Amino acid sequence: MKNKMIYIMTMIFTIIIYAFFNSHAARDLFAFEVVLIPWMFLMSIYLTGNINANIEIPYYHARKHSEFMIKVNLNNRSFLPITVCYVKVKCTNSLTGKAFYMSEYAMVDGKRESVLEFYLQSFYCGKYEVRIEEIRVYDYLRIFSNTKKWDSNTDEVLILPQFRKILIGGTAVTRARHEWEQYSHTSSGEDTSEVFDVHEYRNGDTFQRVHWKLTAKTNQYLVKEYSMPLENMIFLFLDLHCENVENIIQEKLDHFFEVLAAISWSLAWEGINHAVVWYSMEKRGLEISHIEYEKNVYSMVEKIFGEKFYEDYRNVRLIYNVENEKIKEDCSLTIDVNGNVYRGDVCIKSFDSQNLEKQIVEWKLEI
Repeated sequence: MKNKMIYIMTMIFTIIIYAFFNSHAARDLFAFEVVLIPWMFLMSIYLTGNINANIEIPYYHARKHSEFMIKVNLNNRSFLPITVCYVKVKCTNSLTGKAFYMSEYAMVDGKRESVLEFYLQSFYCGKYEVRIEEIRVYDYLRIFSNTKKWDSNTDEVLILPQFRKILIGGTAVTRARHEWEQYSHTSSGEDTSEVFDVHEYRNGDTFQRVHWKLTAKTNQYLVKEYSMPLENMIFLFLDLHCENVENIIQEKLDHFFEVLAAISWSLAWEGINHAVVWYSMEKRGLEISHIEYEKNVYSMVEKIFGEKFYEDYRNVRLIYNVENEKIKEDCSLTIDVNGNVYRGDVCIKSFDSQNLEKQIVEWKLEI
């Protein structure tokens, strides 16, 4: 708007010069200014039609409070340079649906590519969907502009919580594996010493798990599902119930994920196999993530980032006991969205938002 006003004032000034001084140069200049207007308008349309863009996030994972980069690759197919290009990017938290925007100006030479880099720092964990909201291309005088949208071009970045070490004590730390260890008859796991079941090859299955003998007999790839030991298994049940889902506070979710990540990561660090169980609104049933190594904790957190919290209370532990083998009370913990940790119906630790890091590192969890 500012540039348009300047251009109009220039045209008015040219008319005044011509009116007072009868200048042929002023007359020719005014004619040129009038003809230039549709040319600039058509130029903005032409340049907008020849710009392409895509999102690129070099690193999928980032830690909370750490800086990460988002790239927008701009490609100008026209032989004319684009001198002013406004790029607006939208980042949406998949858990809360809350979004924030970033914008920047760039220029792209003719038949060239240009990279626009955004350096961000997220103060909240979660899975963020990043997409180009709009690109606005201006003519050379910045009088006119045209907007182009990319609804389908998206990428994701996973902002992980801080993984803090909890002191783990109790018999689970020193308990050894035995030949007579009991295995689950209804759930698969990660114990390679016992095969639970086989299934047809699916995307994501590793070839290390292919059952080659059965594959040779059936002429189709069959993959092993390993058993889940129950004797030394610790269960973490997640209560994703909250009273008002629409008004859930981001700080509250961060609090929950910090506690979950600390407990699960600390158990994996001590070599304690455990399973994280929660109710999935999308699948209308229980989801189980088996944790054997530290890398499994990252996968588990990523899965929960994609879940929806719910207002109707569901007793996840009770549902699991009904559908599977009943587990011992001292082998299970329940974590709710408020950061409370329960053994059975007894709250053994309540984390508040003040000095959370100090509370975590000073707590000893008896398993």
